[in-house]
Amino acid sequence: MEPNNHSAMSFGFVGKLRVVAQLACVVYDEADGAVVHGHGTVCFEGGAVPDEAAFQRRALELAHKSRDLGSRRLKTMMVELSAMSGGPMRVDLSSHRLIHDEAPPPAQRRAGHKGAERGQGSVGKK
Repeated sequence: MEPNNHSAMSFGFVGKLRVVAQLACVVYDEADGAVVHGHGTVCFEGGAVPDEAAFQRRALELAHKSRDLGSRRLKTMMVELSAMSGGPMRVDLSSHRLIHDEAPPPAQRRAGHKGAERGQGSVGKK
């Protein structure tokens, strides 16, 4: 991800801070592309900018700590911070793009819920 030297964020208690980098990655199941964790950071002038490899390792570590992922095989992918919408997402395994996942939650899919097809809306990739 390229450093972003053009924006400043205003904070009442310290004035304006210049954003020098924004990093984001998703942790996803390599079998079906389901995103199990999103990890992002905004780095300000004067602060340290993590290297991408360390950032991705930390995302994997937090994903494993935050939930029981069983034997799922996980991968990471760097994305634009703005692409992480907070809604259900998955990685399209053929194009390696982060997309909205409009499928019902796993519990509903296991119960045979109708309309379990996955969404096709693309949100970008870096």
